[in-house]
Amino acid sequence: LTLFTTLVIGDGFHDILVPLAEKDYAASLTIVAFVAVVHLGICNLVLSVIVDRAAEARQQDTIFQATQAHNAKKLIRRELKTLWQNVSPDDENISLEELKELWLSDSVFHDYFKSMDIDRGLIEYVLVRMYHCGNGRVTFEDFAQELIRIKKADAGPIAALLQNQVSHVLEGIS
Repeated sequence: LTLFTTLVIGDGFHDILVPLAEKDYAASLTIVAFVAVVHLGICNLVLSVIVDRAAEARQQDTIFQATQAHNAKKLIRRELKTLWQNVSPDDENISLEELKELWLSDSVFHDYFKSMDIDRGLIEYVLVRMYHCGNGRVTFEDFAQELIRIKKADAGPIAALLQNQVSHVLEGIS
């Protein structure tokens, strides 16, 4: 009980430590080390609770999360618009063949999408998915909207790409 009250509460620390230091110097250093470890542990526990609560509050802040998602989409759209204007300043539409040619010939185009962890298969998937609804060419707005939707989807771009590959296999079988 005396060790507990001394270590945790600090009660009688001076009354116990001074006589102990006079009799056994090593024992007094051991008690000081124990007190330091216990107090650092308590401080660490309190700090971890505070940090955990702050992280939880940030996660639950739906307005902040929605604003972050909106800003990310705007940034991607702006970057895509700039890239589109650099590679195709006169044309508002693109076909799958033009996209493949851009991927192979334009390093800026290729590197931009690679930096976003988007490969040619995913971009082709976006265009092929849109072709089923249209005339074989897509506008920048449609392309950007669909690419952002797939990139920001919960399942992510890998699931979308896998879905595309499975649909190709199923089309080949039938």
